[in-house]
Amino acid sequence: MLIFLIIALSPIRISNPIGFRVMTYNALNFSYNDGDRAGYFQTVFDSVNADVILMQEMINEAGCDTLLNRLNSDGQEYARADFINGDDTDNILFYRIPKCSLMSQKNLQTDLRDISEYVLLIGYDTMRFYSCHLKSSQGSSNEQRRLEEATILRNYLNDSIPVDAEFIIAGDMNFYYDEQAYYKLTGDEVNNNGRAEDPLNQPGNWHDNPIYASIHTQSTRAIQFGGGASGGLDDRFDFIFTNHGINDDMRVEYILWSYISYGNDGNHLNESINDGTNDSVSTYMANALFYASDHLPVYADFVSSGSMGVNEEDYTMEPSISVNLINSERIEIKYTLNSSSKVLIDVYNLLGQQVKSFYKHEEKGKHTVIWEECGKELSSGIYLLKFRAGKYEVNRKFILIK
Repeated sequence: MLIFLIIALSPIRISNPIGFRVMTYNALNFSYNDGDRAGYFQTVFDSVNADVILMQEMINEAGCDTLLNRLNSDGQEYARADFINGDDTDNILFYRIPKCSLMSQKNLQTDLRDISEYVLLIGYDTMRFYSCHLKSSQGSSNEQRRLEEATILRNYLNDSIPVDAEFIIAGDMNFYYDEQAYYKLTGDEVNNNGRAEDPLNQPGNWHDNPIYASIHTQSTRAIQFGGGASGGLDDRFDFIFTNHGINDDMRVEYILWSYISYGNDGNHLNESINDGTNDSVSTYMANALFYASDHLPVYADFVSSGSMGVNEEDYTMEPSISVNLINSERIEIKYTLNSSSKVLIDVYNLLGQQVKSFYKHEEKGKHTVIWEECGKELSSGIYLLKFRAGKYEVNRKFILIK
C-alpha cells in the first residue's frame, strides 16, 4: 500500500537569474608533482573565475587534489567530482559550491578515452556536462576514430537522457576542420534529442587558417617542451557545444558573444601566446598560459532560471496531485494553462538527484500527466516535484511510505 502526504508550497516566480561560467581546459598530462605548473593554472583560474571547470589529460587523483587546493587557496568554495581512472588520461570536474551541486556522474566507454558525464543542479535547473578528449592527429584513420567516439556520445544523448534535457559538451575534440565527427554531434538526424550546437557557428577548415586565428586554442607554444605540442596557435581543438536550440527562453540560456578562447588576441597565428605583446591579456597572464599547458582554455557564460521578461500573468496553473490505487499505483498531476506552453515536470529526492522527468508541449486548457507504477520506481522517503511552464514554477513536496 502507498500513502502520500502532500505538502503544498506556494507558486514560485523565479525573479533572480543565476549566472554561471563554464570553462574547458586541457591540462597536458597534469600530475601532482609538475613543478610550477599548478601555480600557472591558479593564475588562469583566478582570472577566468569559472563556476564549472572541465579538464582533460589529468593523470591521477593527486593531481586533481592539487588543482582543487589551488582553486580554494584564496577562500573560494570549489568541490570536485570523483576521479575515474581509465585506460588513458582522464577527465575531472571542478564546480563552485553552493551555486552548483553534483547530482551524479558516470563514464561512457570508448576504445581510447572515456567520455565523462556530470549532472549538476544549478539553481533550479539540471544541466548535463560531457567532458571529451577525442582521438588526436590528422589522417583518415584518426578521423574515423573520432567519428566513432562522437557517435557513442550522440547515440547516448539521443536515447538515454530525458527529452528536452539541456547539456554542454566540452573538451579537446582534435578537429582540424568540420569533419564528420563535428557533424555527428551537431547534425540534423531522425532523432535530435541529443543534437548539439556550436555557439560560434563557424564551421570550416580551422587548421593553420588566418580566417580563424582568433578562435584557435592550440598550441600556445612555438617550441616543444614538457611533452606539449609546438608550432604556435594554428588549431581549434577545444570546444564548448550546447544542446541545439538552447536559447528557447526556458531554463538555461547561453549568453551571446560570451564564448572566448582565453588569451587569444587573434594576432598570434603560428606564434607562442606570449610572443611580443598580447592585446587580450597581460604579459604575466600570457606567460602563465604558455607554461601551464599547450592548450588555451575556452569559456562561455550561461544563465539559469531567470525571469527573461516573462510576465506573472502569462501562465495560470492550478496543479494538484492525487493518488489512485484502484487499478495500479500511480500519481496523477493535474494542471490548467491559459496559453500553450512547454511543460516540464521533474521529481527530485532529498539528495537533489532527479528520479523522474516529464516533458510535454501543451495547448491551452486542462491536462493530466499520469505516472504509472510510481511505487515500484521510488523507495520510501520525501520527494520534491517541480512543475514549470515558461518561467513560472509550482513546487509540491510529498512523502512516500511503502
